Amino acid sequence: MFKSLLSFMTGHDWTKEIVESFDEMVGLAEKNFGLCADHLLTPENAEAIRDELYARDREINEHERTIRRRVITHIAARPSEHEIPTAIVLTSLVKDAERIGDYVKNLYEVHRIHDDVLTREPYDRHFDGIRTTVKKLFADVRKSFRDGDADAARDAITRGRETMRRCEAEIREIAATEKSVPVAVALVLIGRHLKRIVAHLVNIATAVVVPADRIDYYDERGLEDPGEGR
Repeated sequence: MFKSLLSFMTGHDWTKEIVESFDEMVGLAEKNFGLCADHLLTPENAEAIRDELYARDREINEHERTIRRRVITHIAARPSEHEIPTAIVLTSLVKDAERIGDYVKNLYEVHRIHDDVLTREPYDRHFDGIRTTVKKLFADVRKSFRDGDADAARDAITRGRETMRRCEAEIREIAATEKSVPVAVALVLIGRHLKRIVAHLVNIATAVVVPADRIDYYDERGLEDPGEGR
């Protein structure tokens, strides 16, 4: 049985820098999400935030490369029976953080493609509450990971899965209403991007509560309770 990722990292000096860099990675995506989700359909602000958003995305990518190099270098120099599988999982979680950054950027690109057809009213009607929930989820997942707080992580997973269901419900409602095709396409893309952002946040939270060999399992299986089948 593998230890949880946080249990593995406790007491290992070489992981301190990795944890800090990983948290900063997710924090950069969190800032971009707030910037993008709040101004997605505010034309006077959308172009103004472009450079800031893309600069942070480049930082996220650099953190990913740095963490991967750090993990590989350590394992190559001092391989350990217990560290190798969990270090591999850590690189997977880093990819989750990188993918969150990509999906946030995709949200911004929906605006760039559809700014002439999509107005604020349908966006707010379908996704305003979800946007607020996701902003809080970012903060809660980061804190639970930093603190190794299993109860907080389980709560974040539960709320994240409910938010994913809400995204799916909104997508089905959009598909069933009489909207123009361009508007419907834009709204469905927003719903899908939001759902995937939440799915990757949930996956990060699972690192606090499940054995390392089952991290990424919940993102694939759907809506099982964390810890089931352990």
